[in-house]
Amino acid sequence: MTLPAQPQCHYFIRVYAIDTRTSQPKWTFSVGDEVDSSPTVINGVLYIGCIDRNVYAIDTSTGKKKWVFATGGEVHLSPTVVNGVVYVSSNDSSVSAIAVQTGEKKWVFSSNSSGQGMVSSPPMVANGVVYVGSPGDNKIYAIDARTGQQKWSFFMGWNGFISPLMVQNGVLYIASIDGKVYAIDAETGQQKWTFPASGGVYAALTVADGAVYVISIDGKVYAINTTTGQQKWVIPTENATGSWVQPPPIVVNGVVYIASDDSKVYAIDTTTGQKKWANPADSHGWSSPVVVNGTLYTTGSYDGKVYAIDTATGQQKWVLST
Repeated sequence: MTLPAQPQCHYFIRVYAIDTRTSQPKWTFSVGDEVDSSPTVINGVLYIGCIDRNVYAIDTSTGKKKWVFATGGEVHLSPTVVNGVVYVSSNDSSVSAIAVQTGEKKWVFSSNSSGQGMVSSPPMVANGVVYVGSPGDNKIYAIDARTGQQKWSFFMGWNGFISPLMVQNGVLYIASIDGKVYAIDAETGQQKWTFPASGGVYAALTVADGAVYVISIDGKVYAINTTTGQQKWVIPTENATGSWVQPPPIVVNGVVYIASDDSKVYAIDTTTGQKKWANPADSHGWSSPVVVNGTLYTTGSYDGKVYAIDTATGQQKWVLST
């Protein structure tokens, strides 16, 4: 299957803290190279990976560096922080576990595809297990979060995948470029069901409220029952994004929000599958939006802007040019 060509991307080489009331930067932090992942913020510390092969810990109050951890490859994906440990995947097919306080290495896990490209998804941590996808050998790995030892692996076939992993209620969900959505027993690594989407799924998958939401490359939005693997609803291309969607959607208060490569952000009712609004925010589908206190914030725009959108009306509240 031929993937759409990726347009030239606008990367940032600074991390910004922006006052949501005034839309003005509070501080900026310079990193060594391009950044194309979202930051993770826990307990007053921001963690972010960089193409310069480093993971940075930054104090959110001051914007000052706390520590830097060097990985074996470029970091394109967001770190995951659980129980005092930062888990990060890098494009040398490895996952690193880092102590949050000191930035010291706890362990590094390398998949069998070592040297064949990046781990495809941010580490997903649930019940003491780290789950990652490795497109170099097309496997999902379950890793003991304490020791870094492999528990099981699941082969997804040779069709490829770049979807994030989601784990809920003991089930792992992932989608592939050939359009299949998988439900896998998180404890045993055994397949529970598959669902055939009409187009490949690049990276747009999330799980919420008993449904798996995926957006296929041909622009269709699917809601799939997590228990049965049966379709709840689908919005065809002409009623949905009409474009290639890359980042995972987010679900807040019964609404699915999607940043699309057609330069719009969409809000879709999770119960009915009906579109509530679409805002031309020039999002270009690079990173997932974030919703806080009734306002949606979207970054990753090729125009270098941050947008704040009212979730009730879809109207733009402010725009900050970086």
